[in-house]
Amino acid sequence: MTTPSQPGSIPAPGPTPTPTRVRPIDHFTSDTWREALERAVVRDWERGAYLFHEGDRGDGLYVIDAGYVAIRRAAADGHENTLTILGPGEAFGEQALLRKEALRTASAVAVVPTRTRMLPSVEFARLRDESPALDRFLIDVLAAQVRRLSEQLVDALHTPAEPRVVRRLLMLAPVFSVEDHADAPGNGSADGPADRPGVRITIRQDELASMVGLTRQTVNTVLRTLAEDGLVELSWGTIAIPDLDRLAPRAAGSPPKPGQGT
Repeated sequence: MTTPSQPGSIPAPGPTPTPTRVRPIDHFTSDTWREALERAVVRDWERGAYLFHEGDRGDGLYVIDAGYVAIRRAAADGHENTLTILGPGEAFGEQALLRKEALRTASAVAVVPTRTRMLPSVEFARLRDESPALDRFLIDVLAAQVRRLSEQLVDALHTPAEPRVVRRLLMLAPVFSVEDHADAPGNGSADGPADRPGVRITIRQDELASMVGLTRQTVNTVLRTLAEDGLVELSWGTIAIPDLDRLAPRAAGSPPKPGQGT
């Protein structure tokens, strides 16, 4: 169901969670952002619903109001690989804005019940004419994609399994700390953890495996080792990290410190 959007429910301006993540609200002026919301349409998606499929005609820019969206691309054997997961305030589908008749280069899937706002390509083009600063937004989004892909390539070629998995978890942590999860360790927020430096990441192990270029079995072995060391807590479809600071050294392949497990 699609309805006219109302301004004001997307998270307030603030620092981008990580250097490789770009939020449109950080580039739009308040007036341009308000106008963009007025021109956008809002839609709710059930968990597992496809917002669009790879190869579909691009219709506009999507911004996540609430929930999480996985960006996936099909391999030669037809299996879908998860490239990244985006959270509230983040945008996707920007390549549809670069040229007419553009086709989607990946699929977008709701990881949990999700609400998005879609700004049609024609409306974004009008805003670009009125606010040239939006070109910088597109440049930053594309540059962030290049950085992300470069990091993934380096990891795939040179990084052992455990540090590779930990790095990906640390990259996902800011995405899943945007919303306040009352039952998550640390009750994170957009500006960081409130009580403890922890977060609960909603992701299947096969999705994580495709993101780091490893088999699910290898990822499961790494996660169980981290769980035995008290660094993560595993449940179906969820990886909880009670303390990001304790987990971080393992991104460099560091062994657990005394008292952090065997």
